[in-house]
Amino acid sequence: MTGPQPPYGAPPQQPQQQPQPQQNRLPNQQRPLPQPGWYRHPYTGQTMYWTGTQWSATQPAQSTQAKPVQPGPAKAVAVDARKRRKWIIVASIVAALALVVGVSVPIVRFLERQGIIEVPSLKSMSKEEAYGTTFTADRFDLQDPLIDISNSRKFSMDLESETAQDLAKSEELEACDFLCVYGNANLDAPVEASYDLVDGTRLEITGMSRPDAAQDDNDISKYNLGFSGYEHYWLVQWRDAQGERLAKPKITYFTVKDQYRSPLDRPRDLQLSVDDDGILRIGFSAVEGASKYRLYTIRHSFAGSDVQMMPLADTDQTGVRIDQFAPSTDLDSITKCGGFDQAPCSKEQMHDTGNASLRWLLLQSEDDAMECEATKNEAPGCVDYDLGVMLGKDRAEELAQQFNERIDTSQAWVAVSAIDADGHESYLSTASLAPFMGSLPLYEAHYMLNRIDEQTNHFTGYASEMPDKLQHAYAKHYVTMLDGRTHEIYKECPKPERNDADMLYSHCTVPGTGYTVEQFYHTVDEYDKSQATIAKWKRSEPKSSVVNATFKSEMNDLIDPDSKPIGKNGVEKYKPFGSTEYVRYIAENLLAGHQMIDIDAYASSPSAPDFYDVLSEAVDQNSYLAVMIKVDYSGIVFTDVTVSNKRMVRVTYADDAFALRDAFYDKVMQAASTITAGATREGAVQIDNYLASTAEYDYDAFNAHQAGMNSFKLQNNFPRSWTSGILVDGKGVCASYAYAFDAIADQVGLTSLYVTGQGGTGLHAWNRVQLDGKWYDIDATWDDAGSYASSEYQLKDANTLDKHTVESDWMLKSSIPAYGGSQR
Repeated sequence: MTGPQPPYGAPPQQPQQQPQPQQNRLPNQQRPLPQPGWYRHPYTGQTMYWTGTQWSATQPAQSTQAKPVQPGPAKAVAVDARKRRKWIIVASIVAALALVVGVSVPIVRFLERQGIIEVPSLKSMSKEEAYGTTFTADRFDLQDPLIDISNSRKFSMDLESETAQDLAKSEELEACDFLCVYGNANLDAPVEASYDLVDGTRLEITGMSRPDAAQDDNDISKYNLGFSGYEHYWLVQWRDAQGERLAKPKITYFTVKDQYRSPLDRPRDLQLSVDDDGILRIGFSAVEGASKYRLYTIRHSFAGSDVQMMPLADTDQTGVRIDQFAPSTDLDSITKCGGFDQAPCSKEQMHDTGNASLRWLLLQSEDDAMECEATKNEAPGCVDYDLGVMLGKDRAEELAQQFNERIDTSQAWVAVSAIDADGHESYLSTASLAPFMGSLPLYEAHYMLNRIDEQTNHFTGYASEMPDKLQHAYAKHYVTMLDGRTHEIYKECPKPERNDADMLYSHCTVPGTGYTVEQFYHTVDEYDKSQATIAKWKRSEPKSSVVNATFKSEMNDLIDPDSKPIGKNGVEKYKPFGSTEYVRYIAENLLAGHQMIDIDAYASSPSAPDFYDVLSEAVDQNSYLAVMIKVDYSGIVFTDVTVSNKRMVRVTYADDAFALRDAFYDKVMQAASTITAGATREGAVQIDNYLASTAEYDYDAFNAHQAGMNSFKLQNNFPRSWTSGILVDGKGVCASYAYAFDAIADQVGLTSLYVTGQGGTGLHAWNRVQLDGKWYDIDATWDDAGSYASSEYQLKDANTLDKHTVESDWMLKSSIPAYGGSQR
């Protein structure tokens, strides 16, 4: 929910093949040091030989293993009950002595890390302190907080035998859909852990953390450190023993004894964005006392509920582009250039690197699947070994020939820690890559491009000689993004010029990427005609556009807080909404124009979400705020400040912010007066028809954005197309349709939400409406048939709109299940 979210309006994908049952999905990852063999190194991701004590690039001569393979599920380790009982008795005596007379503390810590004993904590916290207003008793079953428990603590739940068997075979559900540990209050960042079905019916979670920066990263024995790296944890049970969703998920807040953490504060205000050339940019606040920072990428893949963390770079900068760092193949260094105490990468190295450090987050791309299907899995790397172990060879071969978003992609995050002079790391800050999955190019879609090249070669690069369909395909470039999809992007070709061979060519760019392509023409007139044809194609293709931006500014002069409690701000006519008290409080105070908002009562709770996540929901779910803040976020500027140890937010409003709010309100009320059916299904349909009959899609704005125009220029050229344009100007893009629908629906008494996700293969916005206690999705943009609204995307069950995928950045993720849920 941070940073700009540039969309791509690629045509909708075809429906995916229905997944088939899966076998033995949950490997037992809770194991002692592995036997000698070839494994993926947990630090570098490379396949290396583990001798039993250390890593090696080659296999020792005495080994008889023939080739590198991935380790299969380990067998449960049998422990003699009598021996374990003796251990526990001895350990208990040692622990008692340590606690009473202060001796043998290192021994106690060792036994505690091994999970043999747990020394009780003397600390406690009330439910009110732990859960604040984020997790309330009407939505969650709040458990007693666990404070400073051993980080080797295991958590478990019992499953019915049939449910456990279904889970082990499922390609729809994973262990984390039943029981999961998260490192943030938004409940969207599972932590590194192993999931095991013990005795066939007990689902058990064990923390599996990376070593601290001060430890030896090549020592595999350091990797089973339990839960480590996060200041707070939330254990959530989502389903019951029969696999049914709990009406009130069971949640337990806990903290652990983490001996490796530095006392440094964690880096705050972690912000992600994507530059015009498609490169990920990372920024965060400096930490006093930090000698450097370590950046990570994290992935949560479906197979095995696997959560892995990979170091990206060490740096002393607080604002970086990911292509500044070229990954290293040397185990002694994360990067070969651009990192801490390293020379900067050359332009060539940066060009070659791009977003390469993110490639491991994608297991298989749509382009890869097409090639595997065409070659019947003969292409290199088609069949994934791990899937073969879990699903069987035949099913793995089937999956290799189809792009399965659930299995082939992963949820992904960027994390950062501060490192002190002794090399120890602070707690982590994380930010989700979900809003940028369709905006981060990983590599060109080589199989698709090769297929097109094969068909265009004998036309010697002159598009005018090609059949129409081939011309259309040739006008685009094909890129694999982090979402795994093949994105079709129209090339931008300037006026052609002659090269040394007297051939007329244009040096074309691919918007949103750093790729360039040369295209040839016979004459300038041919170029002009081709550009006119391309403009026509663009206007006829599916509409999809959502833009966001980061919320940062320089600190302004401080003033006393003027914020007021919920219900005391005089803004009820705007129907303020928030899925939590915190969001509602922010929305009301911004609509009222308050300039110094005291957030300490909400932000001080350990379960409080990040302020910018709260702000993002407040803007998305309150159309008047979206209008005020504008497409480039210049309408309202925010700054985090601390006054007398209390957290506050300094707010500066543009001169026209409130005029824009009031003009939009007048148009909303004018539209609401025409809706005669009120808060009914027919009322929602009337709003859909009203928008279709009074407004049209702004193709000029959409095409300008697709061509790479940044948000500041979009604001100058299309000031209302992403906000109030549909009602004020009679035209706008999908975000404007959705904001208009939401505002009108609120005024006629409907419970309505603004929803975002994928529309086709581009970012898109639509609405969700509650009728008789059930949630329905409606897309006013795609329903717009000219003078009336079609019913194709009108009030379908939530999450079932054709060619739509609901994502989770339009509301605090912890709240989304109560509002119809999402697909990601």
